[in-house]
Amino acid sequence: MIRFSFWSAAARLALMAGLLEGSSALAAPGGCVALQTWATALVFGDKRWGDLRAAIGEAAFMCGLERNADIVKLAAYAPLFANAKHTAWRPNLIYVATDGNFVNPSCNVQKLVSEKRGKSVLDMKLESVGMEMMDGRTCRAIAASAVRDADGAVIVKAVNCSESPQECVVSVKGGAFARAARTVFTGPGASASNDPLRREALREVTGVATFRDGAIRETLPPLSLTVYRIAP
Repeated sequence: MIRFSFWSAAARLALMAGLLEGSSALAAPGGCVALQTWATALVFGDKRWGDLRAAIGEAAFMCGLERNADIVKLAAYAPLFANAKHTAWRPNLIYVATDGNFVNPSCNVQKLVSEKRGKSVLDMKLESVGMEMMDGRTCRAIAASAVRDADGAVIVKAVNCSESPQECVVSVKGGAFARAARTVFTGPGASASNDPLRREALREVTGVATFRDGAIRETLPPLSLTVYRIAP
């Protein structure tokens, strides 16, 4: 088992979504990984409470973890809690205050991903345009993963890591699917956040996906996590 911890700038997490794929260290039978602690590390000047850009970067990274669930045995976000009036690390996941608690947008993402885990990972093919990062490197603008739930429904997570809308087509083979519930988490901009005065400024929006010609055809909002639950 390989154990490691890391804290990464938000912009790099989308690039790290494929970190575990094709790793020669894990090629041997029984190879596995434990991410003992991981999270976004905000630099000086970033929002104290976390922000949407960091949460979406983490969502892309978690798609990579889910695609490799056969080898990822543990992934623990840290740090979890902080006093809203005294933070030694930025960000934390949950902030505690005397008049009520609120969460980093990363907590919204963690909650949504954990509630839509499914039971088995599905093979998938992802095609995406490239997105240039601040350091000049390029990664996919869209990250994704797919799982099957116990009732046969297919759950697809699609993360738009870019700050522009992206066209999305989701096609599922091997079944007659005609309806899909959609849950979207996003916000008004990269620096959007929950805070002590707006405790639920960012929240999920649910709806029904658009099916045309046997596939979901929609536009993913900028900096968004969209979860489709596709049922027969």
